[in-house]
Amino acid sequence: MAQPKVFISYRRSDSQAQTGRLYDRLNRAFPGMFFRDVSEIGVGVDFVAHVERAVGASVALIAVIGPTWATAADERGRRLDIPDDFVRVEIRTALERKIRIIPILVGNAEMVDDDKLPDDLKPLTRWNAIKIVEEYYDQGIEKLVRSLVPELGEPAVEGNAQQSDQKVRSLRGEAEAAIGVEDWFGAIQALQAALSLEPANHEMAARLKWANDQRKLNGLFTEAQELYDKDKKAAALQKFRQVRVAGGDYRGVSQLIAQLESEVATESRRSTVRRWTFGTVATVTAVLALLVSLVTWQIISEFKPGKDGGDAPPVTTGSPPTPEPTPVDDKRGAVSPDPPAPRPRRVEPDPEPPAPRGTG
Repeated sequence: MAQPKVFISYRRSDSQAQTGRLYDRLNRAFPGMFFRDVSEIGVGVDFVAHVERAVGASVALIAVIGPTWATAADERGRRLDIPDDFVRVEIRTALERKIRIIPILVGNAEMVDDDKLPDDLKPLTRWNAIKIVEEYYDQGIEKLVRSLVPELGEPAVEGNAQQSDQKVRSLRGEAEAAIGVEDWFGAIQALQAALSLEPANHEMAARLKWANDQRKLNGLFTEAQELYDKDKKAAALQKFRQVRVAGGDYRGVSQLIAQLESEVATESRRSTVRRWTFGTVATVTAVLALLVSLVTWQIISEFKPGKDGGDAPPVTTGSPPTPEPTPVDDKRGAVSPDPPAPRPRRVEPDPEPPAPRGTG
């Protein structure tokens, strides 16, 4: 049967140090029973789905609330107002799945009023909070430990070295089993718990660092594969190169890079040929259009009146053409205008002859 787990939700900018200290104390009481730093899952992983699985696998959620838990903001605004803010996703999932929530108030923080919470987090204020202050720190931790007994069972006995050693070995075994199937999240959680019990164990600290590096490499490799599947080969090639820089020939990445470089180069050549062909066709089309325009213009010009106002070629009608009057030079050498046309003369009728006189 799987060991029960408690999910610890906190905001780094608000309570990272207090949460680390709290984790160490809780882990001594219930070794290996806490999910922590789930937000550090690396690239290439669906964060919301991952958090929902981790919270869904928990029997309780501890919400560490410091002075700036509700007011923390980034360039997008107040973080609690952002639907995919990891703290909001964690608590919303616990509320939706009716998982027990234990608010822990640190740094003299007070419980947030529900009118300052988004609608999906308002039910958080219904849960009783435990306030942990420095003056009564041990009492606050003891109260929290006792509150977890129904879900986690009786805590380990403080100062029992043999019990602690057994738990460390058990956690190391869990970590190695998770590493064997590349469950980096499970491996890191187990190693963190073991190292919390033996903070001076340098070999285990190095193993934890290695597991974190492998998780990051796995995330980069997965992201590169997804880019390749989406036919974004240039971006995938860049990611695979990052994998090689960080992890050497991780999963035979050098061979993948060589294959992908060949594919990208081939596509680049094809793209160049397509651009050259398109450019050539466009140029030829433009030249042909220009030639057609020039020929058309030449044909039209031959049948169009000249620019000097000259008449079109005369049409022969069979009658001789009327000669043009010749200009006459005057005495000053200027050309005289055409003489005016003569006026028509008035024709008077001839007088009647006188009547002959009579003889008689």
